[in-house]
Amino acid sequence: MEKKSVYERKEREEDIYSFWLRNANERQVLEKALDDRFREWYKKTDSSPLRIIDMGCGRGSAAIKLLNILKRRGISYQYTGIDPSPNQISMFKVNMRGRPNVRAYCSTLEEFTSKDSFDIAFVVHSLYYVQNMTESLKQILALSKNAIIVHHGERGINEVHKRFKPHVRKGPHIISTHEDVTKALDKLEIRYAKRVYPTKTKTASCNDPKNSEGRNMIKFFLEQPTLPESTIEQVSKYFAKRKLDYLTHDMGLIITK
Repeated sequence: MEKKSVYERKEREEDIYSFWLRNANERQVLEKALDDRFREWYKKTDSSPLRIIDMGCGRGSAAIKLLNILKRRGISYQYTGIDPSPNQISMFKVNMRGRPNVRAYCSTLEEFTSKDSFDIAFVVHSLYYVQNMTESLKQILALSKNAIIVHHGERGINEVHKRFKPHVRKGPHIISTHEDVTKALDKLEIRYAKRVYPTKTKTASCNDPKNSEGRNMIKFFLEQPTLPESTIEQVSKYFAKRKLDYLTHDMGLIITK
């Protein structure tokens, strides 16, 4: 695989990512789904801490949801986050202040080594950038007993990607869905359970190409921190024509067995 392929988010993309976080309810849906499916991914039979590795931890917005569940259930943990972006790792550390047994490393999956083994790999929207999804999943599951994987569905961001494919950030799996993940798992003969959850993202601001919130949301959808005015106007017309205040976005949640 190409070096720095897993969750390689450029520094300048962090601002547009924050716009999505405050306009989307996916993180809340994820927390509820993980809580509901707790017995599918928590399989420890002893009292030792749950060892988690977060592949592409970013600023920790997904990690916080998982740790909320463990805190409510009184479960101890050792949490390791890795991400190739120094700025993301810095933000992760800030967001994890006051949470015990959390460590973070600026590293790619390919570069990361550990003498420890892990109970769970947390892989949230991290597989869009790998060169070979099958090999990446093989490597991830070599580090951990099981994996929790979150990936786009057919509805939502994937629709925007397909509609404006020439303008979307280039990458081998940027335009992909959870079906691509399960095909790779099938190839590896890894058993899993998958459910798809509808989430909502506020998109009314995208109807106006002059709206700063909408402009940044459009940049997030295309994964491009800078876009020509003509492209922003084109995408804005697409949203305005649909007359939607919210975009329904499918979140595929896969838990290996």
